[in-house]
Amino acid sequence: MFEFSKLTHGDPRSPPLIFLHGFMGSKEDWKEMFESFESRFYCIAFDLPGHGSTPYCDEMMSVLKKEIQKYEGIAKPAIIGYSMGGRIALRSQHLASKIAIISGHPGLKSKKEKEERRKSDEIWCEKLLTLPFDLFFAEWYAQPIFQTFSRNGPLMQLIIKRRMKQNPHHLSHVLRQMSLGNQPRITRYRCPCLFLYGEEDWKYREIYNKLPKTVGVAGIKNSGHAIHFENPQECAKKILNWMRDDNT
Repeated sequence: MFEFSKLTHGDPRSPPLIFLHGFMGSKEDWKEMFESFESRFYCIAFDLPGHGSTPYCDEMMSVLKKEIQKYEGIAKPAIIGYSMGGRIALRSQHLASKIAIISGHPGLKSKKEKEERRKSDEIWCEKLLTLPFDLFFAEWYAQPIFQTFSRNGPLMQLIIKRRMKQNPHHLSHVLRQMSLGNQPRITRYRCPCLFLYGEEDWKYREIYNKLPKTVGVAGIKNSGHAIHFENPQECAKKILNWMRDDNT
């Protein structure tokens, strides 16, 4: 039986709220946000397969969906997902009461875009397996999308120190399996969805501004792609206000 390593906060009798981290992340990535939610929700953060203390498996979506279903009681759980975790949340909409997606891509449109992304991710996989881990992180966080995050030296060093505990071989398997190039494009939203982008993340600002009017979209000040690290309080506040206002 597949077992997830997890952190929980709050009263188990409260409505469940599941947190899904991004690629190379861990359950500890959500600690700064738990305090905002634990009075109203039972907060559950997983180490996703191949991350932290959870083993890798070849059927990530299958085991994740089974795990999410365990928390369905009177109501389906709400889900908050960052980046890869946001993509997982979007693919699990039928299991959720509502979803908040933090810098998560709804999916590429064309075969060409998907093929280019798979090739790019394969290059990163090779780097994971061949470069010293610290040099890999230096290259990873030099990507333009992490420009604002990398300006905060102490925060970035703290996160990299946490990432250094990961297994690069497991991460390479995850990246191949969960590449954006392999993800179906999401065009149907079965539950209330909120998409959050950092106001300095121009790429995701543009992507989200093209989403259907049926979903919520909001920008978070003083942040780029890694919103939940760069401005966790404002991120949590925006999600909580949306949850209160949503009457569906």
